[in-house]
Amino acid sequence: LPSLFPSGQLSYTRAGWVEPLLPQMRHPDMCLHGMGQNYMRLDYMVHDFGAMCRKLKPMSRTVFVDMGASLSFHGSQLSPPLFIMELFCKFGMPFDHVYAFEIKRADPNNVINLVPDQFLSAHHWINVGVSADLTSKQNPFKLLK
Repeated sequence: LPSLFPSGQLSYTRAGWVEPLLPQMRHPDMCLHGMGQNYMRLDYMVHDFGAMCRKLKPMSRTVFVDMGASLSFHGSQLSPPLFIMELFCKFGMPFDHVYAFEIKRADPNNVINLVPDQFLSAHHWINVGVSADLTSKQNPFKLLK
């Protein structure tokens, strides 16, 4: 993968190679043609599925934390979290838990109707904002202890 990114944008972590998470840095057309239709495109994201698979153990659990989990503002496009969940399923790594934090109030009936059936058992909708305070119940990483 590093040979595909001579700019050094990728970082190697214990989970494998990761790409920048800022949307402006996500798709190369962002620099050439502006945000326009390139905004929120996820088809250029790098996932090191090989490294992730090698780290999995028989009792491993996969967890997706979505901080800003609105499922409804993407119009006809598949929302980014659902795109990621489908992609990981396609590669044989469905998420055991999806913690979806969203500060904007949402009717639970609408949320449950927007989450596809195959993801409902793993989906945990948490309708509050997140906090960086390590002692706060609203810090998403407290859930992962």
